Amino acid sequence: TIMSSGTSDKQIAATVNGEIITVSELERTYNRLPPQTRSIVTKEDLLAQMINEKVLVHEAERLGIEVTGQDIQDFLDKIIQQSGLTKEEFEARLAKQNITSGMIQDEIYKQLIITKLYQQEIVNKTHVSEEQIENYYKENPEKFTVKEQVKASHILICDNESTVCSSNLTRDEALAKIEEIKGMINDTNFAKLAEEYSNGPSAVQGGDLGYFGRGMMVKQFEDAAFA
Repeated sequence: TIMSSGTSDKQIAATVNGEIITVSELERTYNRLPPQTRSIVTKEDLLAQMINEKVLVHEAERLGIEVTGQDIQDFLDKIIQQSGLTKEEFEARLAKQNITSGMIQDEIYKQLIITKLYQQEIVNKTHVSEEQIENYYKENPEKFTVKEQVKASHILICDNESTVCSSNLTRDEALAKIEEIKGMINDTNFAKLAEEYSNGPSAVQGGDLGYFGRGMMVKQFEDAAFA
């Protein structure tokens, strides 16, 4: 790994098996992260992740693992469907964020091939006996101590400037929609309203986020949930 102090496209942030990550590529990727993510993730953290991804992709390709164009298209169609946007609206949102179709296809390719590598080399080759599980549990009790957690559901309403989800609403329209939904909520219909209105991926689970501990959510959301 080689870090450079400049910002030119030709200056190298890292080399991975002969493949270069430039400083400008690192900068562009970092600047596309949501602000709340940038507040806890450094450029060095992101670079380490990018290096790890390239190492895993190279290993998957060396082992002959394949991801087809149809695999990528199916995954992309699922993302568009979950966003609640039409294909044209989704592409317009990407263009607004200076994300090309080639860039998102590259990201999907990385996700899919790394997942296939994990499935082939870890999941399919791992067998743990009941005795091994029991012994590990007895020898590592501290790893099974659960810290304070809460279980929460949410309805996520985005506006057209949101970076973590997609919507055609202006900020004022989104705030008005929130107030409208709040007025509809009673003791029994939260999950149904989440399925119908939430822009988040948890909508299909009625907004259910499951259990989570401190430090895992945005601070304002965490404070409200634990209160």
